[in-house]
Amino acid sequence: QKVCVRFPKEIGSNKVSGQIHFYCVSDAKKDRNFAIDANTEGQQCIATSSLFKVSYQVKIQWKVANTSYYSEQVIHL
Repeated sequence: QKVCVRFPKEIGSNKVSGQIHFYCVSDAKKDRNFAIDANTEGQQCIATSSLFKVSYQVKIQWKVANTSYYSEQVIHL
């Protein structure tokens, strides 16, 4: 299984850079960070085997063409 992050289609072929931070409120040892490496369709998938079966606050800091963005969402694995 995978957790997938999909970036807006409006980005087109522009390169996305930044970090995806899986923040576990109850245990900092379960936090995970991933560099953004989106495919040509603007999507990045992360295997759930690299994560714990907890609730994560997913914090995404990303940048495209000198514009910075931030988004946050809670997921339950």
